[in-house]
Amino acid sequence: MTPSTNARRSWHVRANGLVFLYALLGLLTLIGPIHFAAHRWLVVHLFLLGAVTNAIVTWTEHFTITLLRVRQPSRRQSAWRLVALNLAVIATLVGVSVPNSVLIIVGAGSLMLVIAIHAYNLYRLSNRALQNRFAGTVHFYLAAASCLMLGVLFGVLSAFQKDGSALRDSLHVAHLHANLLGWVGVTVIGTLFTFWPTILRTKMVDGVMKSAKLSLPFLFTGISVAAISLAMNQRYVAIFGMILYALGIGVVSVPFIGTWRQKAPRDLPTFSIVCSALWLSLGVLSDLAALALLGSLADYVIWVDRFIPAFLIGFVGQILLGALTFLVPVILGGGPAAVREHIKRLSLMWQARILIFNVGAVFTLYEGRVAQIGYGLVAVSLGLFIVLVLFSVRAGHGSAPGSRTVAPSS
Repeated sequence: MTPSTNARRSWHVRANGLVFLYALLGLLTLIGPIHFAAHRWLVVHLFLLGAVTNAIVTWTEHFTITLLRVRQPSRRQSAWRLVALNLAVIATLVGVSVPNSVLIIVGAGSLMLVIAIHAYNLYRLSNRALQNRFAGTVHFYLAAASCLMLGVLFGVLSAFQKDGSALRDSLHVAHLHANLLGWVGVTVIGTLFTFWPTILRTKMVDGVMKSAKLSLPFLFTGISVAAISLAMNQRYVAIFGMILYALGIGVVSVPFIGTWRQKAPRDLPTFSIVCSALWLSLGVLSDLAALALLGSLADYVIWVDRFIPAFLIGFVGQILLGALTFLVPVILGGGPAAVREHIKRLSLMWQARILIFNVGAVFTLYEGRVAQIGYGLVAVSLGLFIVLVLFSVRAGHGSAPGSRTVAPSS
């Protein structure tokens, strides 16, 4: 293994170690016996703000470099950015859990600054691109970053409002929309244009980047309008925004299904992404229906809070599960045979695990014992995945030379 390959592998193992650390902490907090006022909030944000945000920051930089064929920037700068990101995340998590107003403001403000620097870094890399064909992917990442900053702002404002007030409820649902459908949703969709054919090991369909260019205005404008309107308690305007977002998903589905027709999903990474895409689509349609049919803001907030755990598990959890099942073996390297062996190891009993994961997600829509069973099923599935990843990383240290870079076939 060459020094550069070894350094790249070491970097990704450490950076993605943070993702699994937050996921493990979230899992332990979920099943732990200690409950407090912000318990549910902490579980959600250990996963979303900790694990998912670290994964997005690490992999969007990687995909930008790979797709645009630009020179790798300083690892030291990337490392300091991750350090700053996680200090901001920890300050925010502790600030809300304690609670402490100073920590909330400092943590959230620092988080917005780090994401702004990250977005500027991606923009700067795209301007140096040797390959412009996939530059549209970076536009999704920039749009998603602006959604996170908006979502963080709404979250901070909601933290200082009186419990049960209309303003707090409005800011709360605006925060959720900007973060889940904006920061996570837009990032995921922008990545799948090239990542979906890559993990299916097939060529991209014709016109895929045209679809990307067409869908982004619908997605970004839609979620921005929806989130800002919800913050102002203008539900009918928010419905218009969500319709735009749904139209964007409709545009995205054309190349997604076209690629599927070329080669059908047949393993854990591809089936997880299919399930995640279905949860995203059903979630958007359900949200539209709830906005239109529920009579009051209070009723809508109750529905959102009931639906969010299932949506987090079904959409966000499964996209992370599918992507990392493919990406972890790639970064461990060792040649094609070793990569296939790592994927096989991570895919142990994958059909049963996907079924358990999705049944668990559905069960969390209910209350009481059924919801507890659902969280238990998810915890078992996620815990097994973390154990398998740790085992693969340990086994990967003995792999033969030769890793490869994730890049689409065209």
